Amino acid sequence: MFLVSRTLVVLGLLLSTLLLSGCDAYVLRVVLTDLEESAIDGLEVYRIDDTTGSLTAAGVYRFSEITTVGGGREVMSYELTSVSGETIQAASWVERDAQDPSVVTLMLIYSIEMPPGRYKVAAYNDAGTSPPSLEETFF
Repeated sequence: MFLVSRTLVVLGLLLSTLLLSGCDAYVLRVVLTDLEESAIDGLEVYRIDDTTGSLTAAGVYRFSEITTVGGGREVMSYELTSVSGETIQAASWVERDAQDPSVVTLMLIYSIEMPPGRYKVAAYNDAGTSPPSLEETFF
């Protein structure tokens, strides 16, 4: 229970720090169908150019191991590196699909340094980087 409470406090402090520092902080909801089977190391974030549709690097997530905390809940720590090289460390609950436990949902903090717009992600591992997601989100 202590670890869970500490994780929630750290997440609250992180969001407060980001907002007080003038950074816009958002939550990026990501559903990964094969996080563990494909040994996904993280996600690359891209901003979609409104005029050309081209993608511009907008940050990189690096995932840590999934750990089990009190009550059997799973947590994944991660690090977000911005385009300017600044890093933040945070954690997300790991929500598994009841019908297919290999499908996980993560809620990742995203601190934006780029103009508001449409964003996509691509998963990466030792074998390379996947094509960008079909879905996009707006920050």
